[in-house]
Amino acid sequence: MQNKAAWAVLAMLMACGESGTGLQNGTNPPPQAPQAHLTVSAARVAPGDTLTADASLSTGAGRLTYTFDWGDGDSSSGSKPVATHVYAARGTFTVMLTVLNSRGSASVTAPVAVWSDVAPVVRLSWSSGVMPNEPVIVDAGASTAVNGRIVSYTFAVLYGETRVQASPIATFAFGRPGTYSIFVTGTDEAGESATAGVGVIVGLKVAPKTRVPTEPASLFRSAAHFARDGAGTLYAIWFDAGGLAFSRSTDNGRTFEPQTTIVDAGGPFQVAPLGSGLAVSDGGVVHIAWTWNEGDFGYVLSFDAGATFTPIELFDPVDGFVSYSPSIAVSGEDRVTVSWVQAAPGPTLPASSPIATSSSGGRSYAVVSQLPAPDFRNCNTVPSILGSLQARSRSPGALAFSARQSPP
Repeated sequence: MQNKAAWAVLAMLMACGESGTGLQNGTNPPPQAPQAHLTVSAARVAPGDTLTADASLSTGAGRLTYTFDWGDGDSSSGSKPVATHVYAARGTFTVMLTVLNSRGSASVTAPVAVWSDVAPVVRLSWSSGVMPNEPVIVDAGASTAVNGRIVSYTFAVLYGETRVQASPIATFAFGRPGTYSIFVTGTDEAGESATAGVGVIVGLKVAPKTRVPTEPASLFRSAAHFARDGAGTLYAIWFDAGGLAFSRSTDNGRTFEPQTTIVDAGGPFQVAPLGSGLAVSDGGVVHIAWTWNEGDFGYVLSFDAGATFTPIELFDPVDGFVSYSPSIAVSGEDRVTVSWVQAAPGPTLPASSPIATSSSGGRSYAVVSQLPAPDFRNCNTVPSILGSLQARSRSPGALAFSARQSPP
């Protein structure tokens, strides 16, 4: 009997070992603690877009609870491993996932940027009427950004130095008279950037025999452009501290009428002294074009010899390029041709000099060809470049163009 009992106990022990629940395989492991795994549908979204967070690859024994903290004060929790969220505010946020079961919890995070695909607006003010070696201050402090704030400014002088800084204000000094092109690029918190350019005039005090009607007239700010109509009336335009002024003379320039403001210096956009164009037909139709600080140029017409002008038209022929230094030529009363310097934003060499023509007296234009880009590396000063692209009429209906370079 004792032997039979011993064999019975031994058989029970062997059976337990074969099932893996006894002495042969050791004790059962405890239920598994969770392991958190998080993926987000995008690292950057726009305000109002839906972000999806997925915790499906998280592991753990038993029932799992998923809590998503979106980083903007909102959170969601439940048994589903996938959740969505819409951000109303711009900025950078950290999404935190916490996975919980009966054995504990685990967390993991993922960064999300919420920005708009909108570039900042770079607005500039600068010193005018300065002399050689006097400080030239370029101020981009009025620039704005939809995505937070502008975190860096790059100031680049054409054919000169480049500075990258957090301050929106930079000071320069130039030893020679001339027009110096300075490009400013602002970059916001989202990495979006925009560029604006100015032409800073370093001039000389002059005392002209005949004054165009502007104050103060003793400082040379920007060279005037002149043109005549068939009756001999002399027309003039000039840069006026961020604006553009116009006048005319009927006595061969001995006296001028009170100035007419084409662009108000106190308006939302300012004129850059990077060249302007003036042409007058024999019948007194006045064509005026100028460079905006925003990198394109404006255009107005007068059909009554400058007594009144049409509303300002924006002339931006090629998107993504900076257009400046327009020149105008007229042939007869209806054919008008405009040429300008076109370059990629930033301190680069001009890409080309497009030509646009109008057969409707300037009411509409079409780009018809391009001049080869001049080799500006041998030019003496920037003013000799920007002011040298000329358009002239040899005969009715025939127009010729040239780009003049100064010797080194």
